[in-house]
Amino acid sequence: MVDYTETYSEISVDMSPDEEAETHPVALKPAPRHSERDNSPVTTAVLKTLLADLQKSILTDVALIRTDLQGLTGTIAVLETASSDQAQQKRTLQKAVQGLQQHSEQTKRRFTAIEEWRWKNNLKMHL
Repeated sequence: MVDYTETYSEISVDMSPDEEAETHPVALKPAPRHSERDNSPVTTAVLKTLLADLQKSILTDVALIRTDLQGLTGTIAVLETASSDQAQQKRTLQKAVQGLQQHSEQTKRRFTAIEEWRWKNNLKMHL
């Protein structure tokens, strides 16, 4: 059987920073305890309804989580593709930079050779 005997306690409540705290009695009731004799058809029906609602809620949450996971999987695939594309673009740019560096070195060597040739020819003309 459930004991509903009322007990009282005093708590202090701050009304404002300027006033002193006041003390008010508050009724405290213990929570009803489940006993073996409390297996009424109403309690059983309520518990079954609560259980069914909980199961529906869990199934809904699982479905939402699956949808979220599918979305995340799609996002990951897109990011992996973009990452792969960026890696390919990086390799292409690196090859282009290497080609430009080689061309630049060739141009410098040719320019140096032309300058040397001009210097030698100018030197010969003046001698």
